[in-house]
Amino acid sequence: MFIRIKQKLFQCALLLMSILRTILTIPYNRILSIIEKLYKRKQNNLQLKEARTLGSLERYFYFWILQFDDTFPYKITLSSKIPFTVKHISDAISALVIQHPVLRKSFLNNGRTVKLVEIPNIVDYLEILSKKHFDSLFNTFSLNGKSWRLVMLEPDVESTHTITILIGVHHALSDYIYNRQIITSFVHNLDKLQHGMTPSSDIVFKHSKPIEEMTRDTPIREVESCYVGPTYQDKKVLTATELLLHAVKKFGHTKSSFSSSRTLKWKLGKETSQIFFDSRRKCKGSITSLLLTVCISSFMKLTQTCLKKDEVVNLPFVFMVNLRRYIKSEEEFRGNASIDVQCYLQMTSSFTSNKQFWVTANNISMKIREIVESGNLLVAAKDWIDSPVAAIDFTHVGSTDDFIKEKTNICIDDLETNTNVNQEKSPIFNVNTNSVRGELQFLISYSSSLMPDMFAQKFADGISESIQNLENEQPN
Repeated sequence: MFIRIKQKLFQCALLLMSILRTILTIPYNRILSIIEKLYKRKQNNLQLKEARTLGSLERYFYFWILQFDDTFPYKITLSSKIPFTVKHISDAISALVIQHPVLRKSFLNNGRTVKLVEIPNIVDYLEILSKKHFDSLFNTFSLNGKSWRLVMLEPDVESTHTITILIGVHHALSDYIYNRQIITSFVHNLDKLQHGMTPSSDIVFKHSKPIEEMTRDTPIREVESCYVGPTYQDKKVLTATELLLHAVKKFGHTKSSFSSSRTLKWKLGKETSQIFFDSRRKCKGSITSLLLTVCISSFMKLTQTCLKKDEVVNLPFVFMVNLRRYIKSEEEFRGNASIDVQCYLQMTSSFTSNKQFWVTANNISMKIREIVESGNLLVAAKDWIDSPVAAIDFTHVGSTDDFIKEKTNICIDDLETNTNVNQEKSPIFNVNTNSVRGELQFLISYSSSLMPDMFAQKFADGISESIQNLENEQPN
């Protein structure tokens, strides 16, 4: 009896030793990594519940810049242990202009030809705006002046460790340089200056050929605008499918190293909107045509499922997709070849109150976050695998009816971009929403280079599935 008990105790001891051996074989760094991931996930969930008040100047900036088809807004909030100074920021911009020759160009329209003219390095690209006095400080972008500008909101005396930067970029600039590269270079320059170092003067982003040679005699095409709807069904008018195939033929199968940058607009009635979903299967072999199609279908599904059924029936859509230059050969420059996809969408749906707008905008943003996080859509962006939600920047601007007020009582989810100057991370999926005369507008941009091949398709499917019942949640 005693021997049998002794054998049992010995077996238990062996089993316990085996379990301990297994636990001890797990690397210490691996255990810390697991704990850190769980903590980050918990923090992300907590951050979604935070709210802030959108300042009147920020709202003014977005309303101003969204009025023009050629401009796209970017906003970043930088935080650092070292206080920011105006000289640091000014010097970082000066170094940025030296590093990227294209920033020293001015786009001029001579007849129907684009000419790039060298402008002095001493041009002041930085504007520092007071949070109270900002009237008449925003000038319209055009092909006859600066193609980009950087606006810094004047920080509070006690908040010099955090600054907010508003960046307005003319779409022509993205034809030659990737927007994300500009922001990354600026953050790196600022970090070095804060630590007493001098930013490198090397060209960090360049083409194998001069820009003047690449753009010689490039025609400026008028924006193509076509209407397809029930009114024109019996006439000889291109269907939505034919329009799409025409665009694919024109932009998707070019023999040159660079495809032209164009802007397309479609206005779709209720009878033809479904055609875009079906036409996706007909686009083959062209990444441009794929992106164009899935972009349109993705956000059409998004908006259709966010409105009440009676609103969807009579709802026309206006889409604008800017096709960025697609550099096919990676040897052409130091960086990743990409298309920077920009979509502009306007829903002519009446909002009876600001509350209805904020509820709709916040519901849409939450659904997009859920889809991106649950669908593992950012597998190609290694920096964001642990916190995919942080890769999305949502900015809900609000209504033009009251944005001039000194203070607003509209609180939104704190979805602004928070970037540490010592990190390279910045959002790769940007969504801006605002309301103009009761119409909900979206400005969506993302980079194809950081998304998996089927990102847009998965995103469209996820949107359709996740918010199919969202219209029932809207306030009456």
